[in-house]
Amino acid sequence: MLALGSLLFALFCIEPLPLVTLGLAAPFLCALFWLGISCYQQGPPAMGLTLNVDGQLRWWQSALPAGQLMVGSLVSEYGLLLRWHDADNRQYQQWLLYDQLTIADYRALARQLNQVNWQGQSNSNHGNS
Repeated sequence: MLALGSLLFALFCIEPLPLVTLGLAAPFLCALFWLGISCYQQGPPAMGLTLNVDGQLRWWQSALPAGQLMVGSLVSEYGLLLRWHDADNRQYQQWLLYDQLTIADYRALARQLNQVNWQGQSNSNHGNS
């Protein structure tokens, strides 16, 4: 992303453009640059993840803390957003992209996240009745 942003910036610097076009492109270039910097600062992903049936997770060789999955994790065809809290009830989230996992592991993790979400919604619905 950072390289793409730098390439686009270089293209705009080399190619003379009207100020209106440059003004319209500037927010896009700034957003692209910010995205590249934030991805770079996120650090390397964990080497692995252990997830128990009850939703307890532990990261391998990572500074990310262990904890319990929470309702609100997202499943999409491009990635998974894991949301969990640690023993001190601090909340964390981490994206795992589709190409970071094998197909079988991606499906198993997506199934587990959906199950946690469904159980959480079911428990909140029973509490409201």
